[in-house]
Amino acid sequence: MGTRASGSRVVGVQGARLSAMAPAYRRSTRSVDLAELPPDMRLALTEHAETQHLRLADDLPAWLTRSENPPSTNRIGRLLGRRANSADPDSEHQTLVLLHPTQLIVVTSGAERGVTALSVPLAQATVAPGSALTVGGVATPDDGYSFSVTGFAGHEGRPGSFYLGMGADEAGLECRTRVRDAITAARNP
Repeated sequence: MGTRASGSRVVGVQGARLSAMAPAYRRSTRSVDLAELPPDMRLALTEHAETQHLRLADDLPAWLTRSENPPSTNRIGRLLGRRANSADPDSEHQTLVLLHPTQLIVVTSGAERGVTALSVPLAQATVAPGSALTVGGVATPDDGYSFSVTGFAGHEGRPGSFYLGMGADEAGLECRTRVRDAITAARNP
């Protein structure tokens, strides 16, 4: 399910997905060359690609999102020193979205969550705006940038979903659009 970089703890798809759902994150997304990645993310990506027999090239489309989990704004949360998303152990984390010719590769990294890499074949993936999950029967609203990808290895034979929170910026929109277009093209050859 994930790749462990030295000294890191792996958080599974479900744990990463739940922590990424909170709307209180401050996010920024930018296009990135693979050579620019932090060393732990680069190592996890390389190890994952090797185990999946995927060839990486520095010119593959890639986006890096920094998600900041700011301090809580409510009185009790501030008093207790909590963050806006108290379920997320990290004050910030990064998410890489990489479009390989046949796969969508996601790498997440945070001080507490460790580094995790996973991928899904584009032809078996589906993409939806906003979150594929509901909280109390209510879907997370679409912010116009973030999206969910379903088709990752899940539990009990069901496909897993991963929520990709993007920055509300040009690169976040480009990532969402390019991933959607790549999945649509792969599913409709």
